[in-house]
Amino acid sequence: MLDVLERCEKHPGKALKLVCGDHDQLCCHVCVAVDHRHCSSIQHISEVAKGIRKDPEFRQLPQRVAVLRKHIEDMKNDRKKNSASLRKTRTAFVAEINAIREKINGILDKMETTTVQELDRLVADQELSIKKDMESCTQMHDELKSIMDDIQRKDSSGEPPIYIGRQQHKVKLLDQEYRVVDHCDVPEYPYDVCHIGGNEVAVCVNNNKDNGTALYVYTMEGEVVKKLYEDKIGEYTVLRIALSNDGKTIYITNKSNNQLITLDNLGNKLATFIDPDLRRPYGVHATTAGYVFVCY
Repeated sequence: MLDVLERCEKHPGKALKLVCGDHDQLCCHVCVAVDHRHCSSIQHISEVAKGIRKDPEFRQLPQRVAVLRKHIEDMKNDRKKNSASLRKTRTAFVAEINAIREKINGILDKMETTTVQELDRLVADQELSIKKDMESCTQMHDELKSIMDDIQRKDSSGEPPIYIGRQQHKVKLLDQEYRVVDHCDVPEYPYDVCHIGGNEVAVCVNNNKDNGTALYVYTMEGEVVKKLYEDKIGEYTVLRIALSNDGKTIYITNKSNNQLITLDNLGNKLATFIDPDLRRPYGVHATTAGYVFVCY
């Protein structure tokens, strides 16, 4: 078996026996025949190596080899230490990444919980608002139906409507075909009319003394009790009124200033409603459910 130093790398099984001086290369017989057949300096290794053991550099070879081996061993140990340090660093980085990930997960969990709770609250508020709106719509629908049923009932019963004639200072009674069947003379311009029960109606007249700027309380006999409210900033600041079902709140349309005024039954102003769409409000009506309708 050939020693590892004698084996030819190009031609396995062949021994390195020759030296090419032209190329300073060890060769086997096949190498010489194939790659170095034109070289002029081909010698046997044994001839070239005569007396090499007496060469001072050859004598120092074992020491140099020992130093080189020591250097190689040191490099190997350093690589082992570097490998261990690298694994330790990796472990530390992984631990830090896991800690950061856990912290981020905690923050995300908290954000998720807070967001879901807020979303649930908003949904609950909206559902409650929708429910209230639906209930209000149902109530308004029922009230409008009741009003229409009452109008139709009155029409079918033959009860004649009331008609106000402003220029003639008359309140006229019409039949179902809108023919005048009776009338009542009033001292001033009739302004509004309201059914108060049975065959009785209340008629509002304009005495042209306050230009629609004051609200008065009268007895059933027409005597002034007191001035409840007054607004002289413009004309028709007290144009139409409506009373709440419990009699505690009064609603007034202020045509000049585009307002809906709310008073208590003592004449104290409770609120003033203003809206860009509320222009020159005229009529006002308060339902039994507490809704207020304004026409303009």
